[in-house]
Amino acid sequence: MKGAAVGMMGLSHHECHVLALVQKWQPTTAYFLRKALTQRLASDASDSPGSVYPVIERLKRAGLVQSEEGGAGRRKSEFLTCTDDGAAAVRGWMVEIDQSELLPSDPWRTRVPFLEALPAAERGAWFLTLRTAVSAELEKLERLREAATELPSQLELEHARLATTARLAWINEAIALLASA
Repeated sequence: MKGAAVGMMGLSHHECHVLALVQKWQPTTAYFLRKALTQRLASDASDSPGSVYPVIERLKRAGLVQSEEGGAGRRKSEFLTCTDDGAAAVRGWMVEIDQSELLPSDPWRTRVPFLEALPAAERGAWFLTLRTAVSAELEKLERLREAATELPSQLELEHARLATTARLAWINEAIALLASA
């Protein structure tokens, strides 16, 4: 499997995300991985046990992650590490440019074609509420950005800030278009 493209291995984005977390924090536990997923700004990362534990099992069966029991007494834990093939899969995931991800999914862009389902006044109110929520999120990202010291965190926060700024610009344009319609 060495050097195989992630898409050819059949791994999902979520599986690769979990695999990369194993590599970054190894040796680590499934519980730690669940908590680490909540610390990321990725909006599609699921930290539910029903999502994370089956992913870990698939990664182990694929030979990308290995486990070793550790700990003492009743508090035994399974510690996960990335195999050489797993590290190669992470590198492949990092550099892969998937055409389907160039225009990522967006829940608001999905809803907009159905605006007619709302009365005109509710359309405007929805966008105003959305603008308030997105503005608050942007302020939060600005505060986090000021505290970020490591380059990966700085890059993650800058991407989130710019994407949120673009969303806010789109919302403002939508409000203006609704007002002029």
